[in-house]
Formats: sequence, structure tokens, C-alpha cells
Amino acid sequence: MKHKFLLIIFCFVVATNIYSQDTIVKGKRWNFLPVILYNSDLGFEIGLLTSIYDFGDGRLYPNYIYNISYELDITTRGSIISQLFFDSGKKIKNGKWRIVSDFSYIHEQASDFYGFNGYASNFHPEYMNDNNEAYISRMFYRYDRKIFRLTNDVWYKLSNQSSLIFGLHIFNYKIGTVNIDAINKFHQKKPLPDTTLLIDYYLNNNFIRDDEAEGGWIIAPRVSYVYDGRDKIFNPTNGIYLEINLLANPEISSLKSKEFLRLSTNFKFFYSLFNKHCIIALRLGYQDQIGAQAPFYFMPYITQAFSNNTLVEGLGGSKSLRGIYKNRAWGDGFFYGNLEARILAISFKTKKQLGEIRVKPFYDFGIITDPVKIPINHINNDFIDYKDIPDRLHHSLGLGVHLVLNDNFIISVDVGQSLYKNDGSTGVYVTTGYNF
Repeated sequence: MKHKFLLIIFCFVVATNIYSQDTIVKGKRWNFLPVILYNSDLGFEIGLLTSIYDFGDGRLYPNYIYNISYELDITTRGSIISQLFFDSGKKIKNGKWRIVSDFSYIHEQASDFYGFNGYASNFHPEYMNDNNEAYISRMFYRYDRKIFRLTNDVWYKLSNQSSLIFGLHIFNYKIGTVNIDAINKFHQKKPLPDTTLLIDYYLNNNFIRDDEAEGGWIIAPRVSYVYDGRDKIFNPTNGIYLEINLLANPEISSLKSKEFLRLSTNFKFFYSLFNKHCIIALRLGYQDQIGAQAPFYFMPYITQAFSNNTLVEGLGGSKSLRGIYKNRAWGDGFFYGNLEARILAISFKTKKQLGEIRVKPFYDFGIITDPVKIPINHINNDFIDYKDIPDRLHHSLGLGVHLVLNDNFIISVDVGQSLYKNDGSTGVYVTTGYNF
């Protein structure tokens, strides 16, 4: 997708403390982040992220009594992201019990799809370049998807550092080709061609099972174990973190819900140097299905014990491998990692905020460990360009900068560069929170 320009406006970050007027972080802290972006195909995107953290009398800081946040992003041509997130924190019996809930609706008119199994699917950038003789469409590696998500997790604290989590995660996916007519309403001079896209070739040539072609439901109980030895949740400087998740989805034919069992693990390590002026941060993650594979549309979704992000997917993109195209490596199972050095540039205090700015170099890597099983009656062609070969390492390098307020509200700008041209070029990501 070609961008004519990208305009990001951090017009203001307002944090309003309705109780405290000193440097002690207590009471309620509000944060507002408006963002405006422009994309030549999807139009203007107008977004607002607002959150409230209640720190009570400050004794729990950097932990909080509860957190509520809401994000809304709308484009002028029909895409939408709406997410309401709640975390009871220490509200219930001082954190002995904890409730984390998420209610989201996401419609992506042009979500990335580069085929299955990483390097088994060759990427042709010329197909999306309208100045190239081989041009097909700027939408060739895109598809339309709608996601409804409702998750609710109940945490039970076993000790100061260990918890068990029991939850129910409900998703509904609706999958289809890009609605070219809707996009072309705004392209009178240079409309997009109404042509066959990669997702259409996959659907028509039996690369995708018929019972998954239009999407379906995931209605999955989940159990997790978490060991959290970090000193802070969102801006850690020391400690280790480990989680193990099991998500079981039953077969419900009437809802196009397939039976599968997912195992995912996540390990994080943080170590401070030079009086916390440099934080070494490492994440290693692994995810796969035990037995039957998941529906193709659910494979990129990374199952985590806790996430307040709208979508965490991989491999490739802002929350997994930065600088690599979103979901470039699409497989049933994968291993990935991130290594960062978070270097303190500026720290500051105001009447209502404690803050710092950190810069970081990073290295991201990942590989498909369990490929998508292609139906034996599939039909390959030059446009699909699929080769039955094992995946190789995808990796990237980059640099990021982060504004951290009260150790909880974080604005991040990351620039990543793929180390292999078939994975992407340069990716720029403006998000909230650290990648991990």
C-alpha cells in the first residue's frame, strides 16, 4: 500500500490529576492521545486513546488500583478500531483476585496477506507498484477482515509473584477480498483495478479450506500460569517474567468453530546497568497448536496472558518483528524474539507527572516452526508463487524512542529495517506501550 504522506500529531498528552498537586504519584491520572494519519488508499484516520489510572494514596505506585482505557480509530473510507479495556489491578482484595476484560471491534479494509509459511511464499513488490510493468494492484497483498472480540480473564494470586488465570476468549472473524468499489469512490483520477488478489487465488485454488474461507467463531476457555518477578509492569528495569498459556477451542459446526488446542509461552528478562541508565530487555516467545491446526485466520493472533494492545499478531509488524511486513511469516507455529537496550536520555518531574525519555536500538527475529498444512488438492500458479520449502530466519534491526509518564503510560516510535528485502524495507510504528 503506497503512502503519499504520514501525518502524526501528538497535539497534546494531557494528564489530569484530580487529587494530587505534588510530585507523589497518587490519585487518578488521565491521559489523552489524539492521532491523525493519512493513507492514500484508506484516507484520513482519526484516533483517540484515553486512559485513567487510579494510584490511590500512592503507596502502591508504580502499581495501580485499577485502569480503564478506550481507543477509537476511524478512517474516512470505512475502517474502524474500537477497544474498551479494563483491569481491576489491586481493586479486589488488594489484588488477590483480578479481572481483566477486553471488548473490541476491528474492521481492516486492507489487512496484510503475503501467503503461507514465510519464505515458502515469494513476495513480489512489483505487483503493488503502479509504475512497474508487472503491476497488478496496490491491494494485491491485502484482504478485508472484520474481528469481534470479547475476552474476560480472572486472575488468582498464588504468591506475590505467581498467578493462575482462568478465562473465556470469544472471537468472530469475517474474511473476504478487498472491496475495491468502496476504495475507488475516492480514486476518481486513478482508480484501483478490479482484479484478482492473492487472497482470491488462495481461496479459488484450494490453498484455504472451504470451511475456513469466510471466517468463523473462536469460543475458547483459556488457562494460564504467570510468574512475574519484574519490579514494574509496564516500564520494568529488573526481573524475569514467564507465562504458559493453554487455549482450547471446541468444535461447533453451526458456528464454523474448529477444534484445536493452542500452547503459547512467553519469557522476558530485564537487567539494569549504570544505575538504571541502560536497561537490557529480552523477550522469547513460542506458539503452536497441539494436534489439529488452527483456522488460518486465527494463526497470526499471539495468545498472551495479559495484553492491553488492540491486536498482537505475527510474525511481522509493530508487536512482533518491526521492519518486516505485518504477518509476513504466516504459520501454524512459530518462535520469535526481541533484544533491546533501553537507554535513558532525559528524566523529568512536574507537579502532576513523573516522566522519562528513552532511546533504544533493537534486534528482532523469528521463524515458522510448524507450517500451514496446504490441502493436497491445491493448484499453484505464478501469482501465488508458493514453494514447499522450510522457512528461514526473519530478522530486522531498528531504533526507537519512548516517552514514559508515571511508569504506566508510554508513547513509542520505532523504526525497523528488515535484513532481507523479501521481508520488507523500513517500517515506522507509532504505538502506546513498549513492544514487551
